[in-house]
Amino acid sequence: MISKDCNLADFAGALRNKDYYEVIRLADIEATAAERLGWKRRVDAVRQRRCGKEYAELLKHFITYVRYGVLPRGLAPRDLEIFQSLTPTDRPIRGL
Repeated sequence: MISKDCNLADFAGALRNKDYYEVIRLADIEATAAERLGWKRRVDAVRQRRCGKEYAELLKHFITYVRYGVLPRGLAPRDLEIFQSLTPTDRPIRGL
């Protein structure tokens, strides 16, 4: 995992100056790792709660935001700032 503490701000630091596809790829890898931590039995309960489903869902929302520009409901203002700061400017144009 990029963020050992399952902190979106720490993860955001690793994504600076990455291109569109790299941002999505790294976020997907991080979300998968966070979900897997939620299923491991040998992980302490505090880390399992912090790094489990909530962090993975936040990363999935970030991927959706980067791909489609859709903001999830109930997103904390701090998380929204992080989402907007990480959105690559060279997003591919979709269309026919």
